[in-house]
Amino acid sequence: MSSNFRLLSRNLLLIIVFLFNSYLVLANDKEHNFNSNGCIQFDHIFWKGDKSDDFLSGAILKSTDVYVKGFLGEGNLDYFMHFSFLDTFRKSNLSEAFIEYSSDNFVLKIGQMIFPFGLEDATYINNRMFMESSLLKNMVDNRYFGLSGEIHCNHYTVLAAIVVPELSENFSKTRSNKYSFLFRNTINLFKRDNSILHMGLSYKLIKKHYNETSPSSSLAFKDVPSFNTINSLLSSHSSILPRYYMFGVEIAGVWNSLFMQSEYVSLNASWKDYEKEKYSCWYVQFSYMLTGEAKVYNVYNGSFQDPIPQSLFGAFELVARYSHIDLLNNGALLRGISTYDGKKDAVTFGVNWLVNKFLKLQINYAYEEFKYRIPDNRKISGIGARIQFLF
Repeated sequence: MSSNFRLLSRNLLLIIVFLFNSYLVLANDKEHNFNSNGCIQFDHIFWKGDKSDDFLSGAILKSTDVYVKGFLGEGNLDYFMHFSFLDTFRKSNLSEAFIEYSSDNFVLKIGQMIFPFGLEDATYINNRMFMESSLLKNMVDNRYFGLSGEIHCNHYTVLAAIVVPELSENFSKTRSNKYSFLFRNTINLFKRDNSILHMGLSYKLIKKHYNETSPSSSLAFKDVPSFNTINSLLSSHSSILPRYYMFGVEIAGVWNSLFMQSEYVSLNASWKDYEKEKYSCWYVQFSYMLTGEAKVYNVYNGSFQDPIPQSLFGAFELVARYSHIDLLNNGALLRGISTYDGKKDAVTFGVNWLVNKFLKLQINYAYEEFKYRIPDNRKISGIGARIQFLF
């Protein structure tokens, strides 16, 4: 606990210093605009399984994010920066930094960006119904330097992005991606006061410099549970992954206080010196606002946001989800290499309390079954609580 609070204090100090310096620079500049918001998440998790795995249950500072945006001059040129102070995988705390040009319903961006794949990934983390994602980690690994174009209107959004070759952040400075391409299209078929039907399609292609890439690329699932003994509960073969492409279908709807969201994602991987493999995952989730509010649709990124509580006691939301992930290796050469290839089924229930627009509390219960190709199945269950401070 003490280490988490020290980390939180250090992150808050960095945030305060950054915002103060930014205010001093921009306070007297009439040609610039500066505003910021952020989210701090603190989790407490407890897990148990049917085997003697060493679960690392307890409190953890999950994330500390600050978003800074504004316009440059009097034209249509904007800037955006995202600071993630708990991102230990990169040397810099600057997660996103890009310049945006907008004209009517068209937006052009260039810089370091997070390109969302699918509905769950496009939903901001403070608006998600559950503590964790139900998609594969590598399926939504989407932070790149590149160029994107977006079209928005009242009934549809189109996003197309292309990524230039990148240097991975290590001592050898190897090139990670040869090229990447992402496309996402969403449409809402009807839109009324508290009712909307959303549909979407996503496609992503990534080609890697496999001659220069360390042979450690893999597709893995690692959710809330943490172990001392293994890195992931479900994973495919860890080897060189020269190319893979993904296809996703999404559907969601709001009917007053009732909300439904579902996605299916298929991933085709080309392993070097092995057969091509196909993996998939899907989920369906429901929520109901006990206090009568309805979720709000964000047409700019094709996702849904939490409503503003209308009661002095806040808004209460009941949530439930079923998800399935298939990482079973079917190729003859891959069988026997991956120890944790198989399938996962999970049921999650939760209660969300939107105290006000600055504070959100979540309690999740999850029951998960893992069926491996090698007969060594396991079952785990756990409960987690999250506190979100929004500013």
